Amino acid sequence: MKKPFKNPYSFPPLSEKQWKQKIQYELQGEDYNEKMVWESPEGIKVKPFYHLDSRTQNLPDAKEKRLNWNIAANIYWKDSAPSSISKKQKHGVNSFILHLEEGELSIDELLASDTNLFLQGSLTSFETLLKDASKFKRNTSSFSILLDPISQLVQTGNWFENQDKDIAKTIRLATAFKEIGIKNTIRIDATIYQNAGANIVQELAYTTAHAFEYLQQIDPKLVEFPIFKIAIGGNYFFEIAKLRAIRILWALIAKEYKLSADCHIIAQPSRRNKTLYGHHNNMVRTSLEHLAAINGGANTICPQPYDFLFRSKNDYSEDLAINQLLMLQHESYLNEVSPPANGTYYLESLTEQLSQKALQLFKQIEAGGGLIKQLVTGTLQRKIKESVQKQQRLFDQKEHILVGSNEFMDTTELMFDKMKINPFRNSNPRKTLVEPLLPIRLAEKWELSKLKQEGWKPSF
Repeated sequence: MKKPFKNPYSFPPLSEKQWKQKIQYELQGEDYNEKMVWESPEGIKVKPFYHLDSRTQNLPDAKEKRLNWNIAANIYWKDSAPSSISKKQKHGVNSFILHLEEGELSIDELLASDTNLFLQGSLTSFETLLKDASKFKRNTSSFSILLDPISQLVQTGNWFENQDKDIAKTIRLATAFKEIGIKNTIRIDATIYQNAGANIVQELAYTTAHAFEYLQQIDPKLVEFPIFKIAIGGNYFFEIAKLRAIRILWALIAKEYKLSADCHIIAQPSRRNKTLYGHHNNMVRTSLEHLAAINGGANTICPQPYDFLFRSKNDYSEDLAINQLLMLQHESYLNEVSPPANGTYYLESLTEQLSQKALQLFKQIEAGGGLIKQLVTGTLQRKIKESVQKQQRLFDQKEHILVGSNEFMDTTELMFDKMKINPFRNSNPRKTLVEPLLPIRLAEKWELSKLKQEGWKPSF
């Protein structure tokens, strides 16, 4: 009888305890937790290694699944949408976020295009679009409707009209589009939470509370199959875990309402860590963020040009951003492999911890009256400002590095003559119902100081 093969180079399995003892020995008496464990801004302690022995979460087996995502581009109604769509399609884009405006563009041209369209705009623009509702019945699977009046409140400080009217319009529009056969009608635009400086736990909790507001204020069936729009930051493994945590949190809530746990995630790079000086580093940052979005399971990814802070839209940088995703798809073959994040103990642990901490904060938000109430009282804004101050301190002390900004700067680089648009927030005060959340970048203060040294005065 033939003896089974035994690999002479195989090693016996070691327990978590044995590994830790070995590390402790190598530390020569120094404290393990002090030297080897670090704590994230979210209060998550990250260990030097993760082991099967401490695995507490059993994720579903996904061996037969593949990473699969669409590449999206923003298109504006006024910019000859059909021709713009056709041009981008030739470059490899297969989804479009179409920003609606009042205009004389035939919906028939859009219906004829063979692509996925996410329609975004004011509630009034959707009411105008609904006049041609019968035409949508030809190809409803290609359309998604992005109704999200709460996002209008969060980002501008005001409703379109007022809460009651906006919610009533949302119910009417969502019902009408659902009756036509469009599956996705409600969007939760959570990009502002990240861009305004929320940490990942806050971002997850506010995103969940945002979705929960719709479940409470309109028929839950209208909220089924929602679209989450998420900004991806530079903390690679945490961002992968964040996207996985969003699905877990939505599934928990959907289960309570007897809804499908399915949702669609649109991911895009964050503004928060992008820089004006050393701006070519933005390409490295967005590449990492695209990769995190892919491995986190995003359905659609919207690339970001490296020069968007100081130049108007241009084909060169937009095509370059699209090429980043095309390379990950057609040269790295990431859409041909099983999700590498599945079964990794570190990512499972991060996902579980982020989910639990976010769920705890979400419950606190609901105990305090919900997301809208927290906005009205200013509690949410105050908490995000505390996070911003903490992150800014780390940046200023060079504990959080942005290459080309607070470390490894090119002291000869000048941006004065390159500025075509103003990359800084408009500080013109105006009356609002609540204090809006505004995007703020880590490098802004340093960049303003550098620009003033160059003699720059904003004239935009």
